[in-house]
Amino acid sequence: MKFTNQKTKCFNTRIRVFITILLLFSSQLFWPFNVSIDSAWKHGTCGEHILWDLFYDDSIHYGDTILYGDSIWRNATLYIQGSGAMDNSYDCSLVYAPWFNDASKVYQTIIEDGLTTIGNYAFAWCEKMVSISIPNSVTDIGEHAFHECDQLSSIVLPDNLETINDYTFVWCDHMPKIDTPESVESIGIGAFTGCTALNTIIIPQGTSYIDLSAFSWCSNLKYLSIGENATNIGTYAFAWCENLKTILNYAPIPQIIAEDVFQGLKRSSCTLYVPSGSIDLYKNSKIWEDFIIRDMADAPEPNPTESFDLLLAEKNKIRKILVNGQVYILRGDKIYNISGAEVK
Repeated sequence: MKFTNQKTKCFNTRIRVFITILLLFSSQLFWPFNVSIDSAWKHGTCGEHILWDLFYDDSIHYGDTILYGDSIWRNATLYIQGSGAMDNSYDCSLVYAPWFNDASKVYQTIIEDGLTTIGNYAFAWCEKMVSISIPNSVTDIGEHAFHECDQLSSIVLPDNLETINDYTFVWCDHMPKIDTPESVESIGIGAFTGCTALNTIIIPQGTSYIDLSAFSWCSNLKYLSIGENATNIGTYAFAWCENLKTILNYAPIPQIIAEDVFQGLKRSSCTLYVPSGSIDLYKNSKIWEDFIIRDMADAPEPNPTESFDLLLAEKNKIRKILVNGQVYILRGDKIYNISGAEVK
């Protein structure tokens, strides 16, 4: 008898659940107020004059309640509009971007023209985001703005961008190529550290400063072009880019750089192309003499059609470990910090 009562209770519960679901769906026909298709599930402000909306694909909402579509699994589009600067107080320690709790669901981000800056950590850990549209009105992208967006495969930087700040694209390991606009004057510390899919880097002629570890651990990098005004290249800037085969250096006078700028690279297997009148200067430079030095006139063009070798990128992925809250790189039996220096 007790068993029969339990079965009856279970059956009654299922009936109540079914009726509840039926009422929710029928509300679209008989109670249409505040119901919208593809409406913003979340929204708010992220600057004095900046609005943001989060849309879930094919979702139907009643107020703040999702009536159709599972938000846990669905992709979301983040839409940002307005004018002026984005809030720059995000630090992912005490203050988070307002969409941070849904960062893992964001598939794409669309920013309308008018935004002038992107805040620190704005899109950090948007691990499903594959693309973002950044308007030319943006002149500054904050530190860690795209931290560990490890599915980001396509991004076009705005034409008026002046600075790529510290760790802006750190651990974005699915980007095969980045087009840096001519307007960029400096590239910050660790800006592209751990971008293991990058195979081509072209640093514009107007860029004068490449900071510490800017491109360290880009283990799939094969082609590097350095503009003539890049007179300041920081320690470990290209450390452990061990598959680098071609460097074009347009500086007429060899830069005086630290020995470990190219830490981990076998220089005798890498060809360095320099201006015609500067070949002897490079051959007599302690830092550059170990490269295979050739005339810039013979330099190859980058191959924009080179396919993204996912298997190779996966093979070249670096192993990160966390020790006392700090990220380190494990290679064989040795441990390195993210700059590229070995930790004894």
